[in-house]
Amino acid sequence: MVRNQAIELASTVSRAFIDNKGDGLLGISFGSNNSVKPFPVATPVENMILQDDIPPEAELFTAWLGNKLEPSFFTFGYIDEKALQGQQPTYAPLDNSQGTWMFESSIASINGDQYGRSGNKALADTGTTLCLVADSLCERIYSRIPGAMQSATQQGWVFPTPTDLSTLPKVALSVGNALFHIKPADFAFQNLGDGTTYGGIQSRGNQDFDVLGCVFLRCIYAIFDQGNSRFGCVERDHRPDMATRDPEKLLELPPPSTASCTPPRSLRRRMTLKFLPCCMGTSRYGSKSYE
Repeated sequence: MVRNQAIELASTVSRAFIDNKGDGLLGISFGSNNSVKPFPVATPVENMILQDDIPPEAELFTAWLGNKLEPSFFTFGYIDEKALQGQQPTYAPLDNSQGTWMFESSIASINGDQYGRSGNKALADTGTTLCLVADSLCERIYSRIPGAMQSATQQGWVFPTPTDLSTLPKVALSVGNALFHIKPADFAFQNLGDGTTYGGIQSRGNQDFDVLGCVFLRCIYAIFDQGNSRFGCVERDHRPDMATRDPEKLLELPPPSTASCTPPRSLRRRMTLKFLPCCMGTSRYGSKSYE
């Protein structure tokens, strides 16, 4: 139980949210990003830390985001060793100046070709459905799919249905110094019923950072290490042949438009939450709502 936790009531909700079996939204950004009215309140994770629900040596939480066939879960105060699948996490230092989980993401890979993205940053956001990246990267990705195009009607990139998932470009984005691959089933985000499929990777518009939503987060086990100001992860269905960046093989994209460790097991309390499939809400970034 998290004591004295304020809960904000929504004045309006979307039809998709009403139809979903979830009861609400759990905010996991930093308190400086708090938008609760009439005044900000401590976030659930901040309260857990203040109330000693999770110990000083493990001020973190983790996320395993599933789908309709696989449940999601969060842990608070410990890392699920089974979810690591025998791997050591890769960590990237945070830039939380805006209250988000933002870190360096300066490399992308398409079918094994690695592209440098100097100065690029990304934020991990469980409240965003899609993976939003720079237009130049979108163009390189969808140019590998015959018949792909930008749809004015759908406000984004689409490609022909059906398209064999095994023929989709193998896309990976970096967290720190490691690449993590987006699953083909998540890349093919939604069959629109008009002979096209909506892509799971879309334009970030005028923003100068990527937003790695559920399409990306479903490919990793994510570690939000608040105490050490870093974001960590391991790839699910790990591919060691492609995981590490190779600085000698980087190609350049146009510039943007504008030591691993696991917390000790001797924890005073462990907290686990299980969730229904994620990403039934609306994206907080970009111009289109994804429901």
